[in-house]
Amino acid sequence: MSIPVLFMIQHLDHGGTEHHFHDVVTGLDRSRFTPHVIHCTGGVVSRQLEAVEGLAIQRVDLKRAYDLSAWRAVRQVRRAIRENAIAAVVTYHFVADFIGCLAAGPNGPPVISNRRDMGFTRTARQIAIGRRLSRRIARYVAVSEAVRQAVARDERVDPGRIDVIHNGIDLERIHRSQWDLAAERSRLGIAPDELVIGCIAAFNPVKDHLTLIDAFAQFRRNLPDLPAKLLLVGDGEMRGPIEARIAQRDIQNDVLMPGRSDAVEREVQLCDIIVLPSRSEGFSNAILQAMAFAKPVIATRAGGNPEAVVEGETGYLTESGNASELAETLARVAQDSGLRDRLGQAGRDRIEQSFTKQTMLRSLEDQIAKALDHTGVPSAPVR
Repeated sequence: MSIPVLFMIQHLDHGGTEHHFHDVVTGLDRSRFTPHVIHCTGGVVSRQLEAVEGLAIQRVDLKRAYDLSAWRAVRQVRRAIRENAIAAVVTYHFVADFIGCLAAGPNGPPVISNRRDMGFTRTARQIAIGRRLSRRIARYVAVSEAVRQAVARDERVDPGRIDVIHNGIDLERIHRSQWDLAAERSRLGIAPDELVIGCIAAFNPVKDHLTLIDAFAQFRRNLPDLPAKLLLVGDGEMRGPIEARIAQRDIQNDVLMPGRSDAVEREVQLCDIIVLPSRSEGFSNAILQAMAFAKPVIATRAGGNPEAVVEGETGYLTESGNASELAETLARVAQDSGLRDRLGQAGRDRIEQSFTKQTMLRSLEDQIAKALDHTGVPSAPVR
């Protein structure tokens, strides 16, 4: 018998967590679990999920986590739990933890909290509330060992209650991704002989595009005869400062900013090198996508990045905020096509061995089954 499970998330627009949430809900083994979805703010991903046949998706009206709308949301979720005989609640984001735990109550279905980042967005108040909520959370799922340690430290959670499940890539979708790359390069103004260094990330401070721009400017000064473009795919609050820094470094002609993309696989395929200069990272989907397409990766040592990138084997790691080290690493990889090929192929092999979507899904399903076992709810056997 398929067991009804409620998946709760605050936002369902663009973002790594939101797309991961989509993959989980649509990829769940329906013979074991029947997913139900509740979210607070819709967008691209919510529209995608609404088109999925047989998926129950509901939006709750929540304006702020601590006002009367929160209590109305709790009542809505509690009603959904009761009417659909929900056996477990899986939450993403602080607001979902907060509403989900209150709605489930001390004697309701177990709550499994997913932690996708190092907690840099959580306020002191949210951390304090998270510590109180931990008594109602049956299990935590961290996206990396680094996140596991951060949750244990900051929220005083027993590490034994936190399981690590890395992100996974849908290799079937990767194989289906076919683009006219010559036409795409022409559309973006990239010459056939130009090397493309790409960064695919939201324009927010933690992604640290400014250090990448400084590093690329140094790279261009050191290797003026190597034709190269910097491709920044994304958008967000840092667009203005990013554009200003590009102008300050006088590299406007060498930097492309096409905006946010609904076909990230296309932009990854355009690139010769993928760079992620983040100051904090849970476990980057951008890195996994790059490796799946056999692209060499240069990332920082932040958060879970070292769990994905094997230094000198699938890419290189640099210190956050160190533009000079990043520029030197870029030069090393850019000048050696054989090195790029070796790093890329090793990255692809690593994805196939360790980071597939199916591995991720089965691991999460087994965690739900374990949580249910402690409540006495019959579930499909753990695999």
